[in-house]
This record gives sequence, C-alpha cells and structure tokens, in this order.
Amino acid sequence: QISRVPEGVILTLKFFIENKSKKKKNSEPWFEVMIRSYDRFFKACERGDTSACARLLEMGLSLGAETTDNKTGLEVAASYGHTYTVTRLLQHVSYTDSDLGTALVGAGGGGHTA
Repeated sequence: QISRVPEGVILTLKFFIENKSKKKKNSEPWFEVMIRSYDRFFKACERGDTSACARLLEMGLSLGAETTDNKTGLEVAASYGHTYTVTRLLQHVSYTDSDLGTALVGAGGGGHTA
C-alpha cells in the first residue's frame, strides 16, 4: 500500500499512532486520511483558521510538509497576511522539522513577515 503514497508526502508515526485506534475495519489506508488532512491543513492556513491548523498539527501532521506549489503551511499563512496564524504555527516548530528553516526564509524573503 505504501507505494500508493505520492512522492513528497511526509508521513509521520505520530499521525499513524493517533489515528490507528480510530480506524474502522475495511476503511481506507491511514496515509490516505493523512494526505486529505494535509489538504485541509493548507486550506486552513490559507483562510487563517488558526484553530483548525493547530488541531491538524496535533493529529501528527508535519509542519515541514509542502503544497504542490512547494509552500509550507507557514508560507501559505504568511502570504495571505495571517500573522496570528503564523505566530501560532511557529509554536509548533520542533528540531525535527528539518526543512522549516527554508520555509521561514522563503516566507520572510517574500516580504511576508509577522
């Protein structure tokens, strides 16, 4: 099944563990649920829906994940001027988000600063 995961999707053990208990027999694979969750996360970043962003990250999504346009949620929120959302997303930064420095530089370099 793992071969069905699109290239570039960041899968996390936390998401798998958090959602394993919720999985029903014969339901879709967990990674497909995770891919849809990333879509919801990026849309929430675009809207500036800080609560939805936080809930989705708590489910185990990676803050370093990118859209099909190679933008992180931080970059998306910043590009729409959602400074509060950016500030709250930064609270989820961890040392395991290895590509996050690039995202911060990209967001700031585009003039999108909080």
